[in-house]
Amino acid sequence: MAFRARYSDHAAGVSRREYGSLVPDLLDAPQNAATRLQLISACVIALAHWESRIALNAVDIRFSPTGATDVELSGLITESMQTVRTSMALKVATNGNR
Repeated sequence: MAFRARYSDHAAGVSRREYGSLVPDLLDAPQNAATRLQLISACVIALAHWESRIALNAVDIRFSPTGATDVELSGLITESMQTVRTSMALKVATNGNR
């Protein structure tokens, strides 16, 4: 039995199923305006792609001086038209001993 690899159109590597988001790749980037915008964009793209039941109204990224990164999401559950707002830690602060 022969193995035939599929190649993606824009890369020379074997195509793989797309999943997840770019958020983990950005968490160790410098905490500046460019990274903040990239994190916001990564959150919006991932949720739009993977969670069609949510229509986002706002995404806010907050950096703390201790190194923590938090996101606040607000939007609408499309099935019930219910307004929702949540925040979560994307990266917790560390004290440098880990």
